[in-house]
Amino acid sequence: MTIDDEHNLLIQEDPGGNDHIARIIAYNIKTGERGVLAQFDPALFGVTNPAGTTPDERARLTTDEESSGIIATDELFGDDTYLFDAQVHSSKGLPPGTGPGTVEELVENGQLVSMQVDDWPGVYTID
Repeated sequence: MTIDDEHNLLIQEDPGGNDHIARIIAYNIKTGERGVLAQFDPALFGVTNPAGTTPDERARLTTDEESSGIIATDELFGDDTYLFDAQVHSSKGLPPGTGPGTVEELVENGQLVSMQVDDWPGVYTID
């Protein structure tokens, strides 16, 4: 989580292989407003196979996703910008590995994400 200069507290969710789709929640400490700033794509991470017994079987990609390490980057990229990583705990679509230290163990379809918020009033919609 992080707090920026505008009193926005950003909280990242890690549902840990559960069916809840991970989000970044925003809370304005000064005003008490709150809302969902970002979330993983339900088409990839939402449950498509309720009978599946593992996170990778229950969704098109997985139900084991999270973001972490969010930091405000206003000084580098301009106002209301943030940098964080997306972690997708699945080896679907990666070349097969041979054990510890392989691409499957180290990469997991994750990525580094830069995000700019253009409309804070549009974010703060939860009553």
